[in-house]
Amino acid sequence: MFCNKCGAQLPDGANFCSSCGNQFQNQGFVSQPQLNPQTTFNPQFNSSAQTRVLTSPNPDLIVCNSPEPIEQENKMLNLLLIIPLLGLWIRTEIYKTKSYKLRLKKFYLPFQLPLEELAAEMRVMMAPYGENKIVVGETRRGSREMQIEFEGVMYNVQYNADGSFSLIWGLSLGKALITERRLALYRKLVLGMGIIAFNIQQISARYI
Repeated sequence: MFCNKCGAQLPDGANFCSSCGNQFQNQGFVSQPQLNPQTTFNPQFNSSAQTRVLTSPNPDLIVCNSPEPIEQENKMLNLLLIIPLLGLWIRTEIYKTKSYKLRLKKFYLPFQLPLEELAAEMRVMMAPYGENKIVVGETRRGSREMQIEFEGVMYNVQYNADGSFSLIWGLSLGKALITERRLALYRKLVLGMGIIAFNIQQISARYI
């Protein structure tokens, strides 16, 4: 089962989320969805609700074996708040930089599926995490990318020449008109990227 607030995987029958503290009784969670039985997955792997533990041959690529944040928040930065105004500005600038650097992250890709097929599988896998929109189209550069709108953030799934993939984030139009707190945005990004990367890797791993 998964928490419907933060997406953390929990033991069946849990009454609260050990990750975010969300409490529920027989609600507030979802089971891992069943995948399309007609797909050409590796028959050696049971595609029910298992999570396949992955390792990358390239240690520089990120592997997400659970739908969790890809980075941990640095609590020490809160000490900057003891400096009136200046400390808050410094912390804001640090999280602004950290958020933009997330676009440079590269993720391990077990198998490069055609984007249309990946998008179809992602619509199933992302359904438990709440409202989202997944489309495939051409960019201004003429390349094809999959775009995922999740929690008010747009993520472009970009295949890289080295066999990895990147998640290039940007705020949707509605969010772009609002100055979102940098720390809140950073938290949303690291969790959203963790959830999306985890599901892409689990889907593509079933084809190897």
